[in-house]
Amino acid sequence: MRTPRLSFLLLTSLLAGSLGIARASRETPSPSTPQRQLHIQVEIPSASLRTYVDSAYDVVYGRCVGTGFDATATPWPCTVYRFEALRNSRGIVLGPIDVRVVGGANADIAVRCAKSPTLEIGQEYVLFLTENPDNPSYGILGLKDGTYRVNDEGQVSGLHAGQGEPVDRFLTRVSSIMIDTKETKEAK
Repeated sequence: MRTPRLSFLLLTSLLAGSLGIARASRETPSPSTPQRQLHIQVEIPSASLRTYVDSAYDVVYGRCVGTGFDATATPWPCTVYRFEALRNSRGIVLGPIDVRVVGGANADIAVRCAKSPTLEIGQEYVLFLTENPDNPSYGILGLKDGTYRVNDEGQVSGLHAGQGEPVDRFLTRVSSIMIDTKETKEAK
């Protein structure tokens, strides 16, 4: 049995600080479905790389080293990725951190959000992070749009990455935008 769809206007770090419209539909368990099902639709407006750089709390390059599920997170349950930040652009985030992304499952509930990235243990990524003021963890700005996978050859793939772009070149572009933004603000 499906409850009426709920609409929410979100501005939370859990949904990566992106202003978006989310709709959730909840399903209660039945004998053939052992878990409650929650499907979340999030609309994230397109934005330039400059917007992502300027809006991010920090931009980090590192490796996913673990995962977990937090069924008690609000407003929706989420997957918690343990991320080893190897390099960053602003100098804020270093070492192991927790990154929370809407979605995931345990024996009681399954939460699906099409815009949420799935990080793989051992895989390297560049993440545009948002600060989570409610706990010592971070969100990903723009969810999938703020997640850039780095392949074994050190090439970045993602929304604003050039085809086959080396991670060092991508991070240099990010740093250049940060410097340009800082100089522009100081000139005013």
